[in-house]
Amino acid sequence: MLSGEEVDRIADRFRLWLGASEEVDEPGFSRSVAYSELIENAGNLDPRTYLRTESGPGGAADLSAMLADFERRNRETSELGAELAQIAGAQDQLARDGVRCQNLPLKDVVSGGSTVGGRPVRLLAGPSGSLVRAQDDVEAGGVPVVMPKDISDIGFIVDGIKCISEQQAERLDRFRLNRGDIVVARRGDLGRCAVVGDEQRGWVCGTGCFVISPPGIVDSHYLVAFLRSPGAREWLDTHSTGSMALRTVSLEVLGMLPVALPDLDTQRSIGEAMASFDAYGESLPGVPPALGRIGRRFDSCPVACHE
Repeated sequence: MLSGEEVDRIADRFRLWLGASEEVDEPGFSRSVAYSELIENAGNLDPRTYLRTESGPGGAADLSAMLADFERRNRETSELGAELAQIAGAQDQLARDGVRCQNLPLKDVVSGGSTVGGRPVRLLAGPSGSLVRAQDDVEAGGVPVVMPKDISDIGFIVDGIKCISEQQAERLDRFRLNRGDIVVARRGDLGRCAVVGDEQRGWVCGTGCFVISPPGIVDSHYLVAFLRSPGAREWLDTHSTGSMALRTVSLEVLGMLPVALPDLDTQRSIGEAMASFDAYGESLPGVPPALGRIGRRFDSCPVACHE
């Protein structure tokens, strides 16, 4: 991806070329090429054909690296788009066939039983603000504490996340996260949630969040897909309190959310599709709009269940 500075630099050269300036040529970066030379090179428009390679910063070597990176990203985007399109086709077929499922309050979904890892299931509100104080933050090497701002629609946001000491985290052991847990933002953009992976294991659920440890009969990625769906978000917004600028839900309200729960195989099919989209979104900064539209199609799939 070109930086803003690089775009400005290219634009400056182009404006000089439009003005027929003799300063348009910059060794290793730009050059005004005659039409006859283009013909000699069979119309090849690859800048590397016309620029001398230089090892210094900003030279053709840098430009070649940028072009190679662009080509790689374009290739990856095309490959991922094709794979996601196949997944979308499978989900469309699933929707056409109809999904038989039961609708249960979330509190009933996570009552009793144990998680895939053998831990007790739970639906838990994060610690109060008095237990996670700003003065407990550490600069580096600490345990991350997940707040609502650290959750996006495709996972966790690491930049700017606050950390506490291991000693403080041990005192908050009840709120520590395990693989397969789901962290849900309780305020702001309702429906934001993310599945805890190996990287987040041992982190702490912070103030302003809920943590869900689903039982083994519930796929975590499916439940996240459901919570992100337009239907679930609308229900949460309707039952929320607070101002229009900052909506919030209580643990009791979240527990009453009706969850459409199909069989485990169907859950996994939908969950794997959403997990794939999340992974692609994280691996490709600035996810192309087409991939985003595919992801939003998955969001509405889980709620299209038939009794």
